Amino acid sequence: MLIQEILNENLGNLAQLNAGPLINVLRQAVGTSKRWGSEIHHDERKFNRREIGASSEIVDVGVIKDGIKGIRKAYKANISAEGFAVYIGGKIAALGIFNIDTLAGSSRIGRLAYDLTPWSDTVAQLDQAAAAAHIGKYTRPPLIKQTSLSHKKPYSWEQEVTNPKRMTGVMQSTGDLSSFLSTIDAIAKAVGQPVTAKLILFDKAGMQTRSKRYSQSQINTGVEDLKTRLVKYKQSKLPTINTIQDFVKHALENPGKKAQFGGTTYMLTPRNSYNTHTPIEILKGTPFEVRYESITPGRSGTLDLLYKYDRDTNMLLPIKARWTEYAPGAASSYGPGTSSQEAVVDPKAYIKSEISMKGFDKFTILRGMMAMSKEGKHKKLKDVISALRLMGEDWPELSAIENSISNV
Repeated sequence: MLIQEILNENLGNLAQLNAGPLINVLRQAVGTSKRWGSEIHHDERKFNRREIGASSEIVDVGVIKDGIKGIRKAYKANISAEGFAVYIGGKIAALGIFNIDTLAGSSRIGRLAYDLTPWSDTVAQLDQAAAAAHIGKYTRPPLIKQTSLSHKKPYSWEQEVTNPKRMTGVMQSTGDLSSFLSTIDAIAKAVGQPVTAKLILFDKAGMQTRSKRYSQSQINTGVEDLKTRLVKYKQSKLPTINTIQDFVKHALENPGKKAQFGGTTYMLTPRNSYNTHTPIEILKGTPFEVRYESITPGRSGTLDLLYKYDRDTNMLLPIKARWTEYAPGAASSYGPGTSSQEAVVDPKAYIKSEISMKGFDKFTILRGMMAMSKEGKHKKLKDVISALRLMGEDWPELSAIENSISNV
C-alpha cells in the first residue's frame, strides 16, 4: 500500500482536504505561558484538537472572494466550522485553525500553516513590481511555514537541546490573516486561477464516540465549551466602544443593555462597589464607585467608575475609571492577556475633586498642583496633568512639573 493511501485511510474525512504535510498543524500542541499567553509547541504524534478529527465533515464552499470577508461569510453559513483550507487553482496554499469566535475580531488569534512554494516565481514578480512602485514587498509571509526548530533550555548553563522538533504552523492574528489572504488573492489573479476553500466542521461523530468512554461530567465539559463559543460569537456582534468616555455615555443612555469594551462584554447595569457611602456623605463630596462586570464566559473583568457630587452643577459626575483590559500579548498580575487600565473620564470634574478651590483659573490650579507635589501625591498629580491636556491646556508649567516628578 502506498504511503499516501495509508495517510488517507488514517485521516478519514480530512483526506478530502488534500492538505499534504500542512495537515500536521492539527498535531501541533498549544500551551499557555503566564507571560506571553498562548504559544505554539512542536508537532505531536496524534491530533491535539477535540473539535477536529477524522470524522469531521468537510464542506466545499467553492470560490472565495474578498479574502477574509469571504471566509467569514462561509463561517456564518456553517457556524460549527473549526478550520478552513484555501486553494489556488485547486492546489492547497494554507490550512487555518480558527473557529467562528476567533475569526470574528480584528486581533484574535488562531493557527495557520501555509506553503506558497508552488507560486514562488509569481511571488517574486509581485515583490519586484511592488519594489518598483516603492511600496516595499508585496507579500508579508515567507514562502513556506513548516519549520524544524531546536529548543534551548531556559538557563544559560544548560546545553542546547539538539533534537529538532517540527513545528508546522504559527500563531496568527486575524489582522495578519487578512493580509495573508490578500496576498493569496493577488497570486491567484496573477496566475489566472480561482481561490477556493473548504471548511472543517466540528467533529460531532468523534465527540459522540468519545462520550462513550468519558464520564458525564467530561461530556458536559465539551457541550459547555461549544455553548461558550456560541455565546462569545453572539457577543461579538454587540456594539463595540473604543474610549472610556464613550463607554460612560453609552452606559448612561442604555441601562440594562450590553456592549463590548476593553476586549470583553459588559452588562450595562451598574452595581454598588465595595466602598459605598451614605447619601449625606455623597452630598458632602465623598467620592463613591459603581461597578460594571464582564459577562464574557471565562473572563472576570470589572470596570469601576468613580463618581463625585459637584455642588456647582448640582450633579453626580463620573470622574475616573479603572478597568481590566483584554488584549493578545498583554500580561499582568491579573493573568495572561490582561492588564489594568485607568483613565480620567471628566477632566474638569476630576481636577476639582483633587484640588479644593472656589474658582477654576490657571493660578489656582497651579497652586493646588504645587501643594500636591509637596505632599508627595505624584500619581494623582500626573492624572491632573493628563486631565488638563484632555481639556486642551498645554501650559509651559505642566512640562516643568512633569520633569520634576519624572524620576519620583
